[in-house]
Amino acid sequence: MLSCQENEKKLMNGMFRSFVVVHLLKKRILYGNKLTVVPVLMLFLYLGLVAKAV
Repeated sequence: MLSCQENEKKLMNGMFRSFVVVHLLKKRILYGNKLTVVPVLMLFLYLGLVAKAV
């Protein structure tokens, strides 16, 4: 039972993270500032960690 709930939490976290990533990428496309380069690099690092976790 617990493992099922944990998997659900992981799935929800993954969906939330992907939603945030899409939102930030849309913002980056809209504004296209040089300032967005750092957050995007951070996102790629974050996605790498998420991929390892899954």
